[in-house]
This record gives sequence, structure tokens and C-alpha cells, in this order.
Amino acid sequence: MRHCLSIVFVFLLVLSLPAMAVGPAAGTAGSASTGPGDERPTVAATTSVATVHSSVAPGEAKPARPSAAATRETIDSSLELRQRPDEPGEFGAQATISIPDAVTALELSAPSEATIEATDGFAKIDSNTLEWDGETAAPTVTLGVEANRQYQEGGHRSTATAQRGGDLDFAETGEWGIVAVPQLSYGWQYRRGHSISVERTVSVDGEGAVGETIAVFGPVEEYVSEANGERHRLVVPEAADLAESPEAILQALSGASQGLDVGARNDEFFVVAAPVGEVDWRAAGLQYGDSDAWVRADADLERPGNVWLHEYTHSRQPFAGVGNGTTAATRWLVEGQADYYAATLALELGYVEYDAFRRFVERGSRYPYDQGVLADPGTWADRETTYARGPLALLAIDREIRRATDGDRSLQGVFRRVGAAEQPLELAEFYAAVEDVGGPDAVATAERVVETETIPDTRSESAYRSLFAVEPTAFDAAFAEEPISIAGPYRDGSVDELDELVPGETATIPITVTNVDATAGYYDAALAVDGEIVDATAGQLGAGERTTETVALTPSEPGPYELQVGDDRRTVTVEAAATATVTDLVVSDRSVDVGDDVTATAVVTGHPDRPSTRKVTIRTPGGTVAEETVHLAPGESTRVEATFTLRENGLNQVTAGDRQTLVGVGRIAGYAAAAEAAVTSLSATAIAGVTALVAALGGVLAARRRGLWGDE
Repeated sequence: MRHCLSIVFVFLLVLSLPAMAVGPAAGTAGSASTGPGDERPTVAATTSVATVHSSVAPGEAKPARPSAAATRETIDSSLELRQRPDEPGEFGAQATISIPDAVTALELSAPSEATIEATDGFAKIDSNTLEWDGETAAPTVTLGVEANRQYQEGGHRSTATAQRGGDLDFAETGEWGIVAVPQLSYGWQYRRGHSISVERTVSVDGEGAVGETIAVFGPVEEYVSEANGERHRLVVPEAADLAESPEAILQALSGASQGLDVGARNDEFFVVAAPVGEVDWRAAGLQYGDSDAWVRADADLERPGNVWLHEYTHSRQPFAGVGNGTTAATRWLVEGQADYYAATLALELGYVEYDAFRRFVERGSRYPYDQGVLADPGTWADRETTYARGPLALLAIDREIRRATDGDRSLQGVFRRVGAAEQPLELAEFYAAVEDVGGPDAVATAERVVETETIPDTRSESAYRSLFAVEPTAFDAAFAEEPISIAGPYRDGSVDELDELVPGETATIPITVTNVDATAGYYDAALAVDGEIVDATAGQLGAGERTTETVALTPSEPGPYELQVGDDRRTVTVEAAATATVTDLVVSDRSVDVGDDVTATAVVTGHPDRPSTRKVTIRTPGGTVAEETVHLAPGESTRVEATFTLRENGLNQVTAGDRQTLVGVGRIAGYAAAAEAAVTSLSATAIAGVTALVAALGGVLAARRRGLWGDE
């Protein structure tokens, strides 16, 4: 009878004892906040290296994508550039970095062309690396930057210019300068529950202008136009003598923006007219970064190798800005495409006649450019083969696509597809896009002109225009009002609206395509997201016919997305998956001996209306015994299990999420765990109190053994 009374006594005390920590509960998965010292190491996240054409600089390292529950904060990097007229060839830069409270440590690295001259709030680690002192809210660093530089093989170099073997890609004379914005890189540590990104702003102290990656020092005139949702900024230094009027240049850029349908247009194309005479430029023009460029001021519009149009085309080449952008076998596409569309746009916009266009592309049939194969740069007899042979090959592919589709499709459809690549473009991907747009004959032509020494011919003007001047068949494409199929880690099924999508899921979206013309034709319908083609479908329809096709969308992160099919536009807001909840935690046995197996089962329940996810971690005093990320459909539940052994006598706390339970190892702790098990729903406070009770219970039982409580 006394045994029963003892158990009841224990039970009542458990309910009334104050909270005490039991085991390593801190830092459990799903905790809403963490202590001040709970940090995550990061990430060298933000080099922001610019892309230079014709060679491409190393790609930008991207920050880790934030988790669904992360609070987003930014490191604000404000860079002010200063001309140093008394020090030609050099300029100053001062960076001020505003650091959010969530960041606990930060390193800054300056580029190799910069010298660290002064700091506030930083300590120097080495000649180009600084460490934040952890206290200064807005530390600064002052740099001296070498201005007169080359960037590998960068810049547009054409046989139409006399600049082969020139010296500089960027220069500063003391009176004026066209310089590369120095790219600072950051690495940091931050507290759990946050995601950190870098916001950059750049300005010029005094006269000048700045884009994203190119800055200009000295007096300038700016000319701005808007076309097709794209802003064109032409910056003309006072020292530059333009061969064309600013209005004519902006008109040419507007025409190119309209005629080049190969993917997303720029928010802004920033281009500088580079003064000539004082600086020996290495190229006729240079496109640097995503959408900045300079072009020699003496470049004229009435030539097939139109440098203004060439550099603009580079700014519309997303495949050339992904890491190295291309492989060795597709390297020729970067400059080949830019020169091909510089020539075709010059012809279409009326700057040149067909004979000049034909002579320009026929360069590739003459020595030394006719040597070797495009897919193998090691066989090229001249480094400008990509400029000369590339346009000729693309003309042959474009011509075959137009022939196979009666002029309804073109090479632009190929570049729309490969422009969506997130990895360097492989030759097989290029061929797949050619076949998708133009069929087997087109891809056979592509393989022949790219991988053999075959030199394609050109055509007469009438033969050319019979394919290139054809009015394509008219089609209407739009989103279909039908259920949308969903597949991914959370579920396989369908939804009615794209707003129900979460990151990581793939939506197969039905669209309608209608031939609204009087003749049969070939359609090429695409899904654009924020102006970038992400999927496309092609086929043939008779006059007046209609079909339903599908295109796929896989959003990678939460936020608004602008979707477009044909002229049909929709804004979709993708929300992060909800955070699932650990709703129960049970163990196979509350009382065990040392070395016995115990199985813990966590029940995880999702949000009733949205897909949910959670990293579930089951912990014991010995550490983590299971860790699994679960993905749940709306209203779905699942279980996460772990089997483990406990090696120490006493009470052992097992946790998962904000759920916890006790397992007693040995007879005394087993009594306490059994008492805790009698409570159906026990608070953390009550569970923690059991620890204090174990000592008291041990004393009681020891006293019984010594006879203090008497015999039964």
C-alpha cells in the first residue's frame, strides 16, 4: 500500500514544482528565437563580379536562399567614387556599410586593383581583407583604385575597326574617365531566424554619371529615351565628339529593343560614348556587367558591324552571364550572336543595304576564319573567328528554321529558349532548342556548320527576303481557364489558381493557342516570367484552329511574379510554405535499462490550407538522433521516427520541435518517468520539475532501505 501512496505523492509534486532545465533543449528545431550567441556561419555571398564580353568573368556567388520562416534583412553598401585630377590613372572610392543587428561578424574584401587607404570600424586581416569590429554601426573604408586597366580578353573587337592590339578597356586621364566600378565582396555570420542580402548603391562625387558597373568622371551630357519598357541612357562626356547625333543613337537602340525578341529587356541600358584620340582603346566597344557598355564616339550607325547594336545585343544575352556562360563548344555564340544581330538589325532598320550585309557575313568564308570548326576553339586560326564565322553559321541556321516553318519562326526562338538556362550553355542544349523551333533539318544544319569545316553560302537578296521578309502567321496565345497541375515535394494534384503555388513546386499551366489568320502556320508560344522566357511550346495549326498546350513554371522563392503568355499578363504572388507543427511526441518505453533500445515518434501536422514544411530534429541528452525535413500537403500529417539507446542512469529528456518527453533509465528514474506518463498533456514546466524530484525520490527510497520508514 505504501508503494501506491508514494507514487501518488510523486504525481502531485510533479504538478507543482517550478521549471528546471532538463537535457540539451536549447536550440531545438522550430524554436521561435535563439540566444544572442546562436549564430550561423555564412557565406561569402556577394562578389557581384561583372561579365565582360567577349570573355566572361567568374560568376557571382549567390547568397543562400532564405528559409520560409526567415526574417529578411539587408547589408546596405553605399559606394561613392571620387575623381583624383592630380593622379591620372587612379580614382578614389569610399564605401559605407550599414550592418543590421542580425549580423554578428562581417568581412570585406577589396578587388585586386584597389588599395586600402583608410578605415573606420574595420581591422585589417591582410592587404585586401578587412574584419568589422562588431560595434561600429556604419563602418567605412577608403580605397585607391587603379583605373587604367584591361579585363582579360574583354571587349568587342572587330575587323571593321583598327583597334586590334590596342591597350585599354577602362581609362582615367585626369580630365575625364570611364572606369569600372570596384566590386567589393562580403562574408558574414548572422543569427538564426534571419536571412541576409546585400543592397548596393553607387554614386559619383562631383561631375559624372554612373550605371551599375561603369562610371564616368568629368562633365557629361545625358540623353534618355524609353522604348518597350526599357530605359536607354546615353552618356556623352564633354571630351567626346560623336559621329552620330544622340537622337539617332537612341533611335537605333529603340529599334533594336523592338526588333530583338530574345528574352527579357533591360530595365536600363547604360552606354557611354568614349572619347577617342587621347586613349588607345583596345576595342571598338565593351559591354560590361549586365547592362552597361561603352562605345567609341566615332562609331557610325551605317555599317553592318554596328557597334552600338552589337553591344546592345550583348546586354540581352542572359546565357553569357551565368558563371562562364558557355562551354568551349558554345563560346562562339557570345560574339557570333552579337555580330549577327548587329548586322541583321542594321539591315532591317535601314542603316545598310543587302549587299553590305552579305559582304559582312561572308567574312567567315575567307581565310583565316574558314579554318577549323566553331565548336573547337583550339582549331581556330584567328581569335576573331567567333566574330566572322559565327554570324555566317547563325545565318545558315536561321535560314533553315524559317524555311522549315514558312517564315513563322526564326533563330530568335532558339535564343529565347537557351536564354533561360541557369547553367553554362552546353552544345546539346543549343541543338535541342534549334530542333524544338526548326525541326530535324534545322538541327542537322546546325551540327554541320558548328562541328565541321563546312562553310555555308549566302543567298541573293531576293532569296534572302523570300524567307526573312515574310509576314508570319498570326496567332493568339493566352492562359486557359482550366485546373493547373501541381507536382513537387509537397503534393501531386491540381489547383485552380497559381497563387496557391509554393516555392519548389512545378505548375503545369494550360494555355490556348489560336490561329487567327487565313492560312495554316507554325506557332511558337512561350511563358515569360518577369520578361524572361522559362518555357515554350511549338506546333502547327490550320486557319482558325485552336489547341490547348501546357507550359511549366517552378518558382524558386516567394514573391510576386509577372507572367505573360502572348498578350495575356497576370501577376502571381507566391507565398512561402507554412511551417508544420510537431503535434505529438511519444516513446516506445518510458522506463528502460542502460543499453535498451528506445523508439521516439514525432507526429508532424501541416497547415490546413497550405503546403507546409519543417526540419524535424529529435534530440536526446546525447545529441541529435534524427533530422529530417518534411513536406506536407494541406492538412496532411506524417511521422518521424528514431531508435536509439540511452547510456546513463537517470531521467533523459527527448525533444522534437516544442514537444518533449522523459525516459527513465534505471529503477528510480523509471518511477518518475512513469509518473510523468500518467499525465495526458503535460506542460514543459511540469516535465522540467521532474528532474528536481528524482533526488528527493531517491532519498525517500534510500531511507526506506535504511529503515527510517519502517518495515512493511
